[in-house]
Amino acid sequence: VDNITIDLNTISTTNSNGNLILSPNGTGAVKTTATVHVGAFVGGIDILTGGGAIRTDTLTTEIVTTGAQAFSLADGVLGQIKILNMKTHGGTATITPATFSNATNILFNAKDDNVTLCFTSNGWVITAGQSFTTS
Repeated sequence: VDNITIDLNTISTTNSNGNLILSPNGTGAVKTTATVHVGAFVGGIDILTGGGAIRTDTLTTEIVTTGAQAFSLADGVLGQIKILNMKTHGGTATITPATFSNATNILFNAKDDNVTLCFTSNGWVITAGQSFTTS
């Protein structure tokens, strides 16, 4: 296989600085039955301005408001982590998860209000945060 070496228990790339991408076909998933060790956990980030649907395909969403605005958060997949942060405060951000274990809404009223959520069988659950409120 081009640029890939499989040697005993090691799969590695042979090209300089090559990425190793595991990409299943269709709706398949990459799964493991053992602990995965990584040096750092880095996820995608996006910025959402002016209300609307919060992406669930990135780890972190930075919110920018230009007045009091509503945001929605669709259900995730079991075990998914989502971090929300108020990047720029131009008014209150009201975040309404589709399924929320703790309350109905999350409210951000200042720059750097933030919350970390985990999606469970009970819906999104707050695991950490700073300066936010719920309603």
